[in-house]
Amino acid sequence: MDMLSKLGRIEGHAAALEIGPLAYEALQVATARSAHSWQVWGRIVDVLEGLDTTVRAAVAGEMGRLYAKFTSPERMEMRVLQLLQVVGAELPGDPLAAERTIELEKLGTQVSTWGTGEVFVAEHERAAGRALSAPVVAYLRRSALETYGRPETAALAKELTEPVLNVGEAWAERAVAEGAEEPWRALLLHATTATSAKPTAKWDAAARTLLAPLGADAVRVAVLGWLALVGRPRTFAFTGVRYGHDVNLAFDPYNANALRGLAWILALLPAHPDTARALGVLVETSLKRSPASGR
Repeated sequence: MDMLSKLGRIEGHAAALEIGPLAYEALQVATARSAHSWQVWGRIVDVLEGLDTTVRAAVAGEMGRLYAKFTSPERMEMRVLQLLQVVGAELPGDPLAAERTIELEKLGTQVSTWGTGEVFVAEHERAAGRALSAPVVAYLRRSALETYGRPETAALAKELTEPVLNVGEAWAERAVAEGAEEPWRALLLHATTATSAKPTAKWDAAARTLLAPLGADAVRVAVLGWLALVGRPRTFAFTGVRYGHDVNLAFDPYNANALRGLAWILALLPAHPDTARALGVLVETSLKRSPASGR
């Protein structure tokens, strides 16, 4: 039976207030790979959101009971959680809160996504008052930088300000640990805004303002210490990569912007032989990254 036929059955179950069949059929369609188009997903959402509050609560409860049966290696669990949140919106309680946290944590070792289900679930987690873990924040930031990334992902990523850099790379984790206090944190944050080919006069001016209270020598020593760790194996490997280049050999794209910014910052300091050597090593390390990665 095709997806549109199944949608017709869902609409029939909703009209007849058949709670069990409605929940089961909705989950079946939501977890089918062919249901990822908005034509299918949007109609499911419309049907469920149009239910009476009492009926929606009953459907949400049945979906929660059925959740464990809808697992697959294709990570459809996130789609089920998203659907459950849609049907359970504005209802008392927080269905499958623990399961949502578990699924989100799995994202921390993934590279990125083009979808919106993960973003929807992450936003629900934040709305419930629970902070996203550092690996999940890193995942969402990488997703926002994807060529075909969704605007919803980009909007959420802009709100995720901690930690300043993505975890997973030794140099970044060291920088975050040593630059946790102001004005070091502000300097690191400014480095992440280096997203163009070269710095503007405005960017340099802001950097100089941030450098002033820290001192050129202190900044040089700290930054060179961080750069010395660039290129080391990731502190945890990405999982679930089935094709293409080895992403574990590429720079984290969010942190790569910060590396560019730190190089620009070093250029604003008085010339020093250690700086020249460090930047030379950074160039060599960058060239050794997987050429197919584009980074």
